[in-house]
Amino acid sequence: MMKKIILLFTLFFVATMSVFAQCPPENSTFSFDEDDFDPGTVSATEAAPNSGDVMSNNLDVWNASSNSSGTDGTGDIQLTYKAVVSYPNACANQDGDFLIEASWGGASLPLPGPSSGSDFGGATDDDCLCAHGYVVMVVDFTDAGTPGGLKSTAAGFNFDWSSINGSSEGYEYGFGFVSAGTDVNGAPLSGLNTLAAVETQLPTYCNAQYVAGTTVSQHALASSTGVFTNQGDALNATINDCNTSGERGEDTGSGSGPNSGGDAGGVSGLNPDDMITQVTFIYGLSNAPGSDCTFDGDTDDTAVNTNPSGSFSGITLCVPPPPCGISADIVITEDCGVYDVEISNVAFEGAADGYTVGVSTSETGPFTTIGSTYTGTANQEIMNVTLPGTPGVDSYYFELIEDTEANCSNVFGPIAAPKENIPSCTPLITGGE
Repeated sequence: MMKKIILLFTLFFVATMSVFAQCPPENSTFSFDEDDFDPGTVSATEAAPNSGDVMSNNLDVWNASSNSSGTDGTGDIQLTYKAVVSYPNACANQDGDFLIEASWGGASLPLPGPSSGSDFGGATDDDCLCAHGYVVMVVDFTDAGTPGGLKSTAAGFNFDWSSINGSSEGYEYGFGFVSAGTDVNGAPLSGLNTLAAVETQLPTYCNAQYVAGTTVSQHALASSTGVFTNQGDALNATINDCNTSGERGEDTGSGSGPNSGGDAGGVSGLNPDDMITQVTFIYGLSNAPGSDCTFDGDTDDTAVNTNPSGSFSGITLCVPPPPCGISADIVITEDCGVYDVEISNVAFEGAADGYTVGVSTSETGPFTTIGSTYTGTANQEIMNVTLPGTPGVDSYYFELIEDTEANCSNVFGPIAAPKENIPSCTPLITGGE
């Protein structure tokens, strides 16, 4: 059995190799935290074990047209919180004091319980075996599907926390994963963990798993794709010993995990240019380090007494530039050996507002610039164009280049030019009787 556990852990570690890297200069770096939102709180207890979804305001902090921080009238980020208490074993000590909660936007956590200045917290005192509470925080980039909308490359994404895995007699933890995204071509990412699947596993985490050395993320995450490379859920509290521990053998020792404060260090199993459009973080408190020694007359209770708290320190995104490219309809017309190029139905995918035009007999160029630089998307007729090659024999390719980004262009063709028809022209008659 031990060999199997070691093998599974090794496979999980190898699969969680990070793609975290610096944000390239053509992208934009953007950071935010929960204090940027309007204030709110969420909590759950034994008496009210599920808060349901509580949503923040939709924050407008990104200007899609300029690909920079600012407002453009469209919401960019929204948080959805939920607090849940799992209490699978009823006992005499089910006395209502188990608490899990979160706050955002500068709101304080309700007391009594953890530090009021923190973002997450919980409290437990001699509660029933396997009592477990957790807060789900889902971060949605709500306009990620629009050109220039806020989202992050996998290579430049990072999530920071502080005191998530701090000193506690219980098992305080935090872990996260990408829950939605696309590849560079816009296709949805596959193989990601889902919140629904994770939540089916969380209530089954208890003393047996803690004693076996299994972290809650290893227990709850089915896939290593898109998970934080560094999770804040190392085992921290000391397991009780019924023969030697205090409080009738049920007391657990307070401990702090090595990743109490830190960052996700990137995400695993994604390509660097995959786009993250939603991420989920779970903060929890469990009395799993404790067991029932049955010396006190109660059934299935533990002597875990603790009220830890932790905070979300912010998310850093690496935002790619808007997609580039131009769509247009192009026709070549001829009149008495003179060629005109008619360009209509011009549209930009990105933020450009003008373009230049080049012509070639080859799809790969080189292209010779014709006409002027054109502003806007109005139809254009470029008059008296000198075409290379032989009209009526050769076909032509036109390159339209966005004015704001020289490397952003589109090539149209092949487009046939009619053979010049000079004999059909009516000669100009001068003089006469």
